[in-house]
Amino acid sequence: MRKALVGCLLVAILGAPSLAAENTYSVGGGIAVGSVEVDDGGEIDSEGAYAAFRVNARHGAILLFSLSATSGDETSSANIGTTTVNFQVDDSFLRVGVGAGYMFRRDSVFRLFFHGGFSYLDAQEEIDGSDSVDDSSFALSLGGGVEVGRGHHAVYLNAGFDYDHDVEYAVANSAGNLSERSSFNMLELQVGYIYNF
Repeated sequence: MRKALVGCLLVAILGAPSLAAENTYSVGGGIAVGSVEVDDGGEIDSEGAYAAFRVNARHGAILLFSLSATSGDETSSANIGTTTVNFQVDDSFLRVGVGAGYMFRRDSVFRLFFHGGFSYLDAQEEIDGSDSVDDSSFALSLGGGVEVGRGHHAVYLNAGFDYDHDVEYAVANSAGNLSERSSFNMLELQVGYIYNF
């Protein structure tokens, strides 16, 4: 799987100059909202901001690069014997996405697009101020969205789905702090503005 991810990155890097020479750039940013579904049934919601850079080819092909930073916090509880203990959980995610895709009807006001590639995710979680997760992961990513506007200015909506991130987390038990691995999927929604040069 890692060879496939490296291959996607090389294709994106080597293809970008020729596509850029043939056509145009787009840059934008806005609000990012993330939802993580952990394999044990847990769910983590986060929000923050994103920035995007896109290379557009005349025939509709696109290369999309995005960077987002989101975070979330919640109060959880656990039963220890006959006592209920509350604790604060803080999560933060730094995500870098690279993908290639296609945009339909580039000359219209309403432009649909899709993309596929991979993402790099740096995940951190603190429980009552102590690190529980501090790890990074690569995953395959699929997504799509819509761009609405004429000329240089447009509203941008993009959804990306990362499949099977895998990180290491700390587990405290009678034997001391141990580490285990956890896998999860991530859905991120990006809503904002994009400028087409």
